[in-house]
Amino acid sequence: MKVTNASVTYIATPLEQGLIGRYQVEDPTNQLQSPTTPPHGIMSPLELLSRNEDAARMSVDQPDFSILSKNFANIDVSTPEMQQKIDFVKIQSQVFVNRQKVDVKDLWTHIRVIDKDVPRTDRDQEYFRGARNPHLTVLRDILVTFSAFHPVIGYAQGMNDILARFLVVFDSEVEAYWCFRNYLDHIQEEFTEEGMMKKIDLVVMLLREMDTELLDHLNKHDLGDLMFCHRWLLLGFKREFSFADSLRCFEILSSHHLELFSMEAENARRKEVMKEFENFAYIFPGGGTRSEHLAVRMDYTFELFMCLALLMDCRTELLKCIDSAMVFGTINSLKINLEETLTKAAKLFYKYCKKTVEESFLMIDPPKTSTSKR
Repeated sequence: MKVTNASVTYIATPLEQGLIGRYQVEDPTNQLQSPTTPPHGIMSPLELLSRNEDAARMSVDQPDFSILSKNFANIDVSTPEMQQKIDFVKIQSQVFVNRQKVDVKDLWTHIRVIDKDVPRTDRDQEYFRGARNPHLTVLRDILVTFSAFHPVIGYAQGMNDILARFLVVFDSEVEAYWCFRNYLDHIQEEFTEEGMMKKIDLVVMLLREMDTELLDHLNKHDLGDLMFCHRWLLLGFKREFSFADSLRCFEILSSHHLELFSMEAENARRKEVMKEFENFAYIFPGGGTRSEHLAVRMDYTFELFMCLALLMDCRTELLKCIDSAMVFGTINSLKINLEETLTKAAKLFYKYCKKTVEESFLMIDPPKTSTSKR
């Protein structure tokens, strides 16, 4: 980027253009930091040449896609069919870029937040550990790109934690970006204030159905909004488990295996319906029963039952809490085991299925006795 007046031409630095973050800059001259040398080591000419060569390899007529993803290593891009596909993608991407209007001021606002979050993303993990870690640059590039091309949602804190999971698993900028983008398409509302409040309200409603005593106690002390569940829901319990367990938890929640709209839940409700019919037929032979429409909240997702499981883990302590400091102290002292939490959440899930069936049965005719007279 150049700024020219009558007497001087000023070339903006990569930092000033937003191409790199401050944590990637070594000194006032804005030289790129090296991902391999110790702290305060600038990028050597050899490293800089290698970086420029990588950029060049993606701009030539026959780009080397292996630098973007390890999964491209065994793909022959020299075939006529692949060349045709590449040419089409180039045209398509150019059309898409030209159509996209970028609000530079708005994007800069997002970049400032991104540059605060990226340097502290999972730095205890080997993949992101160490000074000048190149994976942080990939993380930043994806978040900035997503913000530029999705201005409605832009960037919100917590997205870096979600993206980090995809990047660690795929170790590919391409796959990580598209998985992240498609995942955000489904949950982007949860990164808005309105969306997150709706999610927390659902936890409150579920707790009211499953443990009225606990909710009444929390309401009595102005703690019934359950705002302390915010972190669990926003990050998918990432901070509550080890990184490996958080990946497993993320995969389970994303699979929608135990959701109230799933076949598993439907089968559980059918079994309970059959039991209720058998019970009424045994207790009141000849009596009339009716099954109303099951009042099932399909938006009670499995992660809400996980929240409930964690609340049940510290229920005794929560009943002693009278202010937010005591609640957060209790929550932060929880020793959480993923297997146990998933098991408890699943039991609560099936308990809710059973409860909705039981509440749907009503007696509509009194039992008739054999001695009744005409």
